Amino acid sequence: MKTVTVTFTPTEFHKTLWHIAAKIWICIIIWRLPELIKAVCSVACQYIQATH
Repeated sequence: MKTVTVTFTPTEFHKTLWHIAAKIWICIIIWRLPELIKAVCSVACQYIQATH
């Protein structure tokens, strides 16, 4: 059986962390999307009613 060694450079490690963080952020945005849409629509409706 061969021994496999994996070396990570600091740059690769930081890129990996940023990719993980970005994926988590995107998942949170998608999860909260209905609430965000409702909030934007509510503000838009209030603005339309205030200007007309």
